[in-house]
Amino acid sequence: RGLPADGRPGAQELELLAAASRFFFLEPNPWPEGFKPAVANYFDAMRGLARTMMGHFERLLRDTEEGLRDGALAADLGMCTFNITHYPAAAGRDPTSFGISDHTDWELFTLLYPAYLSKTHLDLCGSGDVALDDAEPPEVAFTGLEVWFQGAWVQVPHRRGTIIVNQGEMLSRLSSGRFPAPVHRVANSTGRERYSLVSFWAPDFDVALPDPAQGTIPVGEHYLARNQFLEIAP
Repeated sequence: RGLPADGRPGAQELELLAAASRFFFLEPNPWPEGFKPAVANYFDAMRGLARTMMGHFERLLRDTEEGLRDGALAADLGMCTFNITHYPAAAGRDPTSFGISDHTDWELFTLLYPAYLSKTHLDLCGSGDVALDDAEPPEVAFTGLEVWFQGAWVQVPHRRGTIIVNQGEMLSRLSSGRFPAPVHRVANSTGRERYSLVSFWAPDFDVALPDPAQGTIPVGEHYLARNQFLEIAP
């Protein structure tokens, strides 16, 4: 139903948010000592990058899609998910070992940073040495991310300090399929332990999203349905 004119959630909106948090996330997140500030700093940096990317995608859609108005991708209270995914080193560099099977991302876009550890995770814990080693090719030549392109799986190359931007399903719908969400998967065959810092970004809940069954639906309904929090009637 939208937010008040000043854009700030009122008491009722905050109460609903608190209720949803209690329903979906039953306990406060347990943070290891000293970990929360580091995660918050990284997420704040990604939030700034996401705001920039949201503007780029909005301009792109305005240039290619008729009738898209300014502010159509409002994201003042946009939805986001942040995952820290650990991939243990696979013994023998098995090319059939996968971290995540093939899929598409649900939101508008994804920001991914693959980080390789200079030592094993357990050796780093408590040592004070928390530096991450971006291994150079040929030892680690790709990120572990593979994209289905022209009938084959293509490895995304590893570039030191690079944030990877991936298109999502919402962008595909908003562009009438002009910018499809690529099918991708995560291989675990580099022989090196790594963490992937993955943030998924979507506009505000009530932004209109084309839907093949209902014409349009709020972005938030698609977001909740793909997260299995909501069932949308056909």
